[in-house]
Amino acid sequence: MNKGKLAIFLSIILLCIAVFTFQYTNIFGDKQLKQIVIQSGDYVVGRNMGEGIYDVIALNGQVKFMQMKMNEGDRWLAVRLRHGEHVYVEGDGKVRLQPSRFEKIEERGDGIYQIKHSGFYVVGRQIPEGEYIITYLTKNTEEKPFVQLLSSKRDVIHTYDFQNRKDKYYKVVCKKGQILEVYKNLFAESKHVLVILKKNE
Repeated sequence: MNKGKLAIFLSIILLCIAVFTFQYTNIFGDKQLKQIVIQSGDYVVGRNMGEGIYDVIALNGQVKFMQMKMNEGDRWLAVRLRHGEHVYVEGDGKVRLQPSRFEKIEERGDGIYQIKHSGFYVVGRQIPEGEYIITYLTKNTEEKPFVQLLSSKRDVIHTYDFQNRKDKYYKVVCKKGQILEVYKNLFAESKHVLVILKKNE
């Protein structure tokens, strides 16, 4: 093998290694995310924070993280931030972004699961797959949840809009890998709303 062919061969090997490394870090990159605390400002994903899926926690004051209004202690779980996306924060408080933990929702008995925070919940990982009745409890009649069933790529499969519905119940079939997107109150986290999934057996 002459020097020219050897150089081409080595270049191909290095290119293959680079491609594999890039794909590997993209697939498993969320494990390398760092926790960050931010306040009012305009942030760019990939420059100010890594691309990935975060739990967003309001640490103090009142803030608007992107389109979500949050007060101290509020959480918005498993929010995906994509490279190049602008993240806008308004208000007088601070928020912490931490790599999402995808914590499992524990059954409270009789096939009932309570969703206490707005966010994105993975079926088969956080919620068992199956058929559910989805409903809610609220201390404020003006606040109602908005729920969507998404594919694993976060494409909308079905929308469950309690905002414009008198009935407080929907039937939803959740399959492994799908995502249940839950807003306890559209565009604002609420301490007054509890979303409930009950196994429909």
